Amino acid sequence: AAPNATSEQVARLSAVAHRPWYAPVSRVGEPARDLTEMPYAALPGDDDPVEPTRTCYVNAGSAVPRTTAMAISNTIAAMLADIAACDGVTGAVKFNAGIAKAAYTFLGKPVNGEVARIAGLRSIDINLLLQLS
Repeated sequence: AAPNATSEQVARLSAVAHRPWYAPVSRVGEPARDLTEMPYAALPGDDDPVEPTRTCYVNAGSAVPRTTAMAISNTIAAMLADIAACDGVTGAVKFNAGIAKAAYTFLGKPVNGEVARIAGLRSIDINLLLQLS
């Protein structure tokens, strides 16, 4: 915000920028606010005379970086095992309802209604294609 911006202008700009109430847009020349510690606001029943601090963990998932990668790889490994057990993708789509439900296209035809609508095409029932394959 401009260095001479009013509090109302800063509040409006912060709202437009989807900034939280505790970290509004800074005026030119003001230091940026530290987002690692949120300001304290007393909660009902919070009678502790010592002012506690609350810490905001930005990207808490990065504390254990393997978590997401392991979850995705385990899911993909299980799906690939299903595909291998069914002698290919067509068999896996026939016998695994989850894979069939996740398909957007099958044999080059759109089988997901939303994808077909966006592409300006007509959706085809995947079960019909499975009967013909």
